Amino acid sequence: MILSISIDSWPAICEELFTGHEHRPDWFDRAGADRAWWMEALDKLGATPLPLRPDHISEICRLEPIHQDPFDRALIAQATVEQMVLVTSDSDILRYASARFQVVS
Repeated sequence: MILSISIDSWPAICEELFTGHEHRPDWFDRAGADRAWWMEALDKLGATPLPLRPDHISEICRLEPIHQDPFDRALIAQATVEQMVLVTSDSDILRYASARFQVVS
């Protein structure tokens, strides 16, 4: 199973997508970055929102301080707790790979 993203985090996700991909401005239309757009995108991907729960927060607190991005740390924690595989090319996230956390690059 691939990790889905918390719908409650959509502003941070959209901001990261926009600022992280300024070299590809055609990927996203800022005017479309609202809740309806996000829900439609999740639907097209066949993804299910995964809210950030207390057990995810506990896992964030247990993570080694390898990665400083709080959003990425939340994804790592959610994937660990939910026993999901996280797909990424982020070399810092790859360093968290373990028996409890599976990551594919």
